[in-house]
Amino acid sequence: MWPINSASDFDTYLSNNNITESSCNTTYIPNNILDDIISVYPNPSDGNFNLDINYNGIVNVKVVDILGVTVFAQQLFVNNKMTTKVNLSTINNGIYFVTVKTDNEHYVKKVKIIN
Repeated sequence: MWPINSASDFDTYLSNNNITESSCNTTYIPNNILDDIISVYPNPSDGNFNLDINYNGIVNVKVVDILGVTVFAQQLFVNNKMTTKVNLSTINNGIYFVTVKTDNEHYVKKVKIIN
């Protein structure tokens, strides 16, 4: 099914995988509020970047490429606020998505890697 070249290709993909509007709940969080919860810097990065997480509890951190392939995954216990260093200096240049998943929420930030 890849690449998806048109809206009808996308609709077919959703239909074939039983993905419906009701199965996807998305909440928009303005960047200024999202930055209070997670922050990625420097961005762009050479592959080494910091991830600040403002949360209390267990989080799952994942970095995926634009095709959805996981290039980094880690589970962390955060006690209110922490900074973790992520080293992706060996991966290809490109756009990646840093996801932080808590028990109730899923946050996503984009990071650009330029080695």
